[in-house]
Amino acid sequence: MDVKRSRLKEWHLGRKPIPLSKLNELLFLIDNNLRQDVIKEINSKQIYLKCQYSSHTIKFPDNLTPELSYLIGLLLGDGSLAGNSLNKTGNWGVSVYFDKMNHLKIYKKILEDIFEVKVKTYVQKETCYCAYFASKAAHWFLKGFFDLHNGYKADKIEIPKIIIETKNADLIAFCIRGLFDSDGTVIVKKKVVSFSSTSEKVVDQVIFWLKKFDIDAKKYKWLKSKKYKMLFTASIRRKSNIVRFSQTIGFCHPEKKKKLYKICEQLSI
Repeated sequence: MDVKRSRLKEWHLGRKPIPLSKLNELLFLIDNNLRQDVIKEINSKQIYLKCQYSSHTIKFPDNLTPELSYLIGLLLGDGSLAGNSLNKTGNWGVSVYFDKMNHLKIYKKILEDIFEVKVKTYVQKETCYCAYFASKAAHWFLKGFFDLHNGYKADKIEIPKIIIETKNADLIAFCIRGLFDSDGTVIVKKKVVSFSSTSEKVVDQVIFWLKKFDIDAKKYKWLKSKKYKMLFTASIRRKSNIVRFSQTIGFCHPEKKKKLYKICEQLSI
């Protein structure tokens, strides 16, 4: 099998594993019934990730769920991974900022259920709350599977290919919900629901997928001042579009959820 004796010894002692390709070869050297039993036992195991010389682990998700897709949407909107220069000093922080503590608690519960990590929370200012945890393994997972950027990423974000290529409507809808929960706005008086970003790519994606859900959104761009980057907005205005948005995308953010419900109530009168 061309596996070094030292590697086999380390694997047997529960340290460095043999490559999965070699494990697959090994399985096909044994009796078929035994092979099926071993594969079944392997598949029943929960996988955990950790980096060499570190005792910190995260649970490796078994599959891409709506909850995980929602977390990715939040991270794309108001989240950040520690920048490359910080990684060199051992800082592997993952942060998401919220304007409401009750929304942060929703994120914290989902995050801890998916990855089994301990999340710290702190108040940055009166209307800014942060949920933070540090994990090199989580960095690898988020960058490797979802192409999330380290450091500044506002104008670079896009819905990850791994989510879009599933063509699973629920997964895409939950990711869009995370984006709207982060950078979405609900104006009850004007009966408008919108999403804004400095990334034109993500706004175009949101408009495209909203259309797939039979929701028409208009694209606008505007510049607050010369010191800021151009903002792109997907705006939903018509009654049928807002009601459809409520039914297919909606919000987890408690305040935005209430506002959307209020608009829908007014539109039904």
